[in-house]
Amino acid sequence: MNEVKKRFVDQLLAADPPSSEARRRYEKEVHAMLEKTLTPRQRGIYLLGAVLLLLPAGYFALLAVLTTNEATLIKFVGAYAVATALALAGVALLLFWGYWKGVVAYRTSRRWAAGVGIVYVGLLGWLFLLMAQLMPDFQNDVRVLGFLLVVYAAVAWVRHRVAQSEMAMAEKLLEIELHLAEMRELFETQGRTREASPAPPNAPGATATEAPPPA
Repeated sequence: MNEVKKRFVDQLLAADPPSSEARRRYEKEVHAMLEKTLTPRQRGIYLLGAVLLLLPAGYFALLAVLTTNEATLIKFVGAYAVATALALAGVALLLFWGYWKGVVAYRTSRRWAAGVGIVYVGLLGWLFLLMAQLMPDFQNDVRVLGFLLVVYAAVAWVRHRVAQSEMAMAEKLLEIELHLAEMRELFETQGRTREASPAPPNAPGATATEAPPPA
């Protein structure tokens, strides 16, 4: 069904491409929908958030280094510290990029943020599943927790893909709306032009002039 709708949208857009003015309006609307220009205060908040996230990221990175030569169970803690440090560093990088550019692209930032979160939760679930065999007293509980985290990551990935598809469809619908508005303006302009121009003498709507009677 979605494939049929997408094919219909593409055919409608290809039937009569919008003018350059309509295209500029469309790009302006899409820009407002997908991007946000940050104020100086917002840029400062983004920079502060990036710095605050780098602090715990550095702590977890140090913890991972210190647990390299420890026992097997502690090594899993080190792996958790590595995953957490990378996730925090990824989010901090996104915030710093928004501060540096002064513009937040919703689609790109959401894609990367969702990717970092999904990968992080999936890795945590996988680590818990592996760690369960080293904890015989809580083996079942740890396995259930790991399984739930993996399932949650999979569901979050599906929801993210659905949200991306809905955003792409919203762009298409916006382009169709502007395309139809351009066509309506064109028809209205042509109608006013016909009403303002006089009809030719031999036109069907013109009034025939009676010939004078013979003498």
